[in-house]
Amino acid sequence: MPFLNISARYLESDLYKILPMEKHRFALQSLLSPAQVITEDIRSFGHDRMPRYISASNPMMVVLPQSTEEVQSILQYCTKHQLPLVPSGGRTGLSGGAVAAKGEIVLSLSKMNRIVDIDPVNQSVTCEAGVIQENLDQALEPYGATLPYTLGSKGSCQIGGNVSTNVGGLKYSEYGPLRNYVLGLEVVLGNGTVLDLNHKVHKNNAGVDLKQLFIGAEGILGIITQITLKYVNNDPHFHLFMLGTHSMDQAVESVLTLKRRRFTLKAVEFLSRNCLESVVGNIPSMKDPFLTPHNFYLLFQINARQHEEISVFDVCNDLLEQNLAQDCVFAQSTMERRLLWDLRENISESLNQRGAVHRNDLALPLSQLSDFVKALDTLIQKEYSPFQVYRYGHLGDGNIHLNILAPSNYAQERFEKRCDVLDERLFQLVHEFGGAISAEHGIGLLRKPYVSLTKSPEELSLLQQLKTIFDPHGILNPGKVI
Repeated sequence: MPFLNISARYLESDLYKILPMEKHRFALQSLLSPAQVITEDIRSFGHDRMPRYISASNPMMVVLPQSTEEVQSILQYCTKHQLPLVPSGGRTGLSGGAVAAKGEIVLSLSKMNRIVDIDPVNQSVTCEAGVIQENLDQALEPYGATLPYTLGSKGSCQIGGNVSTNVGGLKYSEYGPLRNYVLGLEVVLGNGTVLDLNHKVHKNNAGVDLKQLFIGAEGILGIITQITLKYVNNDPHFHLFMLGTHSMDQAVESVLTLKRRRFTLKAVEFLSRNCLESVVGNIPSMKDPFLTPHNFYLLFQINARQHEEISVFDVCNDLLEQNLAQDCVFAQSTMERRLLWDLRENISESLNQRGAVHRNDLALPLSQLSDFVKALDTLIQKEYSPFQVYRYGHLGDGNIHLNILAPSNYAQERFEKRCDVLDERLFQLVHEFGGAISAEHGIGLLRKPYVSLTKSPEELSLLQQLKTIFDPHGILNPGKVI
């Protein structure tokens, strides 16, 4: 029989002795409401989309605040009782950043899903952290506007999580990182202090910009509760086409050629042949638009209104004549545009249908990309048997998604252990070429053992000091990143 009306003060007394979890549950219910603290059927709140962490999920309970004030109360209580807490958004990440494996309290922001303000004069939108990306984009449509990024998980990822991991996505080539479009943040620190950082101002050079510390911090410094973003105009005028090439050298040179011709590259995606074959073979209605296979495919979305004296068709003919590409298909209708984008966006889903997948998210300087891919090919041939390796990503910014598919006879634990060994060698190779071991998915638990390949000892020491300042009791997303 539940005791829902017991006060937090009574729970602190010696008159009523209960198990610690029940004590904390009743206390948090008195701060929020009974419906906002749940302890049953909560395992899905304790992991993200990385398969290896699903079985490890073990949250104590889930709290569902509906306001910044309630987040503040929760953090004050957790600080007082030294209760570790994991912030939770849409849980679409692939690095274990939202895993609660050691009885932590999960703070889900899903109930904080209000769009607070759309300001067409300021070209900004303010929303709570739990707003789903697709819902925010739909709200901006009547204003002829859109967010400066888009993700394959847009139907379930939340804005707070997007900011906390500084996502990249399909529009990075045109707009750059999300942090460039964050005008203001409201953040609750580990001790319950609420920071209102800048809000709507586009230019504010009054010293250190503290809000940048929380963008990409994966929730280890504070809980983002509200965000103000600068939005961009939605331009429906663009060309969309796909090239087939023999090599990454050709692919990179094709991108550089289009840049030299001063086209605005709205998106530049690439996928290897086996990625296209996986989509066509596993997703109903998907078709290969090419008559002959190619080693790599490049998907370009290019502004159609700039430099009208230069024809994109002529440039593509030049690429074919210079043997930088061997084939090209142009989308001539909305349906054909959707087909080409679906070939890229359905890669992950097609691999999920085929078994266990281990994912990596790498970034290389474009100048090093071709040489890195050659070294990567050598490493794959030498070390990755009997696994199948799939490569795709955002070529415009040097971001490679490397996916490893396990054979059907591989046990999950054996697969994970082997991938850990391969990751160490892969990340060392990335480091040698001056790259980053995480381009847009974050560090979380998965890449924490290798973070020293991305950050120097001095950087890690400063990050630890920041963690101590903003979260002195270490309750926020413990064990992640550092």
